[in-house]
Amino acid sequence: MSRRGRLAVTTVLVLALASCGGESEDTSVARALATDLRSDDAFADDITADEARCVGDDLVATLGVDDARSVGRTEAADGSDADAEEPFELNTLDDDEVDAIGAAMEQCVDGLETIVADLVADGILDSPDDDFPVDDDEAQCVGVAVADDIGFSRLLTLGLAGGDLDGLTEDEAETFGASFSDCVDVRSILLDQVADSGAEPDVVACLDDQISDDAIEMLFVDTFAGDTASAEGAFAEAIDACA
Repeated sequence: MSRRGRLAVTTVLVLALASCGGESEDTSVARALATDLRSDDAFADDITADEARCVGDDLVATLGVDDARSVGRTEAADGSDADAEEPFELNTLDDDEVDAIGAAMEQCVDGLETIVADLVADGILDSPDDDFPVDDDEAQCVGVAVADDIGFSRLLTLGLAGGDLDGLTEDEAETFGASFSDCVDVRSILLDQVADSGAEPDVVACLDDQISDDAIEMLFVDTFAGDTASAEGAFAEAIDACA
């Protein structure tokens, strides 16, 4: 049976056993949410049973038992409530659920910044780019820098749970851009790409002299901000000088 299948069965069993033992609906939903959270790959090794239960209790208190029951599950095609047997998925959270689970995690989970840093690093490593290699230490460095400046709830909204980090503010784009330029040897990667394209060694050396660290950081800031025109023109002066 797949992990998702086991998770769905576990959730149903928790709810069934709770009802047989006279457990309140609030308690049974909170317990099921705790099971969901600890079964998710993103948190399985980092959140204790007590922390997960604290999050579950807080979600029920904040959202109410009916809305809490559907956290992390998509609505049925006919518009009815989500099925409890659907697998728990962080990337299905709506805005209210993001706010609620973010606040609950920040209140209940020790060392949340470390967990966030690991999630950011995992996201980088899970989407490798042959033209832009990033190793484990560099990805972790980016994760730590981002977690220091951007909170868990906001990162969930941006797509930490499986999206594309769409909608960064200017300050957030600067955080990601500075993190990459500080943690990754971007200069070497870019110059290697130029050399691999067939450029002469003297042209590569010239570009190394002409391109400033600020220009490299701005390239990443513009890229994360979605300003591809500025990103593409970031090195125009250096290219003109070395052509």
